[in-house]
Amino acid sequence: MRRWLLSSVIAFVFLTDGLAQNLPQSRKVRGGIFSFVGSFVFAPDNKSLVIGEHRDLWAEIKVQYLDGPGSARSFGKFKRGKGMVALSPDGRLFAVDDEKNTVSVGDLAAGTVLKTLPSSTFPIQKLVFSPDGKRVAAATGLYWGKPVGQGIVVYDIESGQMLHDLLPKTVGTFPIKDVAFSPDGRLMVAGGGSADPVRVWDLQSGKEVSKWPTVNGRILAARFTPDGKNIVTAGESSEITFRDAASGEVVKALSVAPEMVNDLDISSDGRWLSVATSERWGKYPKADNRGQLRMWDLQSGLELKTGVVRKYGIGMARFSSDGRRLAWVANDWGDLMLLDLGALH
Repeated sequence: MRRWLLSSVIAFVFLTDGLAQNLPQSRKVRGGIFSFVGSFVFAPDNKSLVIGEHRDLWAEIKVQYLDGPGSARSFGKFKRGKGMVALSPDGRLFAVDDEKNTVSVGDLAAGTVLKTLPSSTFPIQKLVFSPDGKRVAAATGLYWGKPVGQGIVVYDIESGQMLHDLLPKTVGTFPIKDVAFSPDGRLMVAGGGSADPVRVWDLQSGKEVSKWPTVNGRILAARFTPDGKNIVTAGESSEITFRDAASGEVVKALSVAPEMVNDLDISSDGRWLSVATSERWGKYPKADNRGQLRMWDLQSGLELKTGVVRKYGIGMARFSSDGRRLAWVANDWGDLMLLDLGALH
């Protein structure tokens, strides 16, 4: 029995490692010399990316086609935006940060803004649509030499009204960098500064229902697993923590030490985890602040080697909805790259 188990494990490791080694190199879909990527999201058909770019005092929305000639369609410039963009699940609407801490919502096909949502207290750091596409949430905050404040607001798209201000008048803390809806849209999770807990809210009542302390640094990424059973958080501490969404108990932990996590994503089937890393701020000189694009098979717990290493780290990574593509952006020149994961399916 032991011999059979050992041979099975060896065979599985060999197979998984072989698939990882056979992954093609990432190809560039957009160069970042003249502007930088604030955020991006796959369109529902997985054939294009909606990209928020920023340079100087302007942000711009582009649709980058991934097949064929690789051309892009550009529309809409937004003053003082950082290129924080979100796309509704049906791909019809986009949301982007605009001047005076407002959110503009528009029709993606027409490339026009339909309405502007009320302003938040602090600049927007992240935007995300609810699973039903009826709400949009904004993580906000400001760091100006020192932590100034943070906030989370939830808007109703149809009425244009603010439904919840989940962290009113929260000052003297680091910005909220990530926020996520649960798959059923009932809950929201967010992580904040080094002294702030990970918080979970019930969005029907607007009340906080759970919170857990952070250890050794800020939380920069927070997600529900696709089945809604676990909450995954990571950031400066080098640890990726999986908690039971109901009890808050830690059920799994992965380490990226000595690096820190800038961003993470989970494929829609719940099997693959992507992690964008860089070396921890303040510990290494900026000239050698390299990082990796890392991947785990969550069924086996094995890490796959993507071979992606960049001098200044990886800022963001996202799976396509079918899990066959992984887009990522580097922190050096802001190049937007695409990795084909077809060999894993």
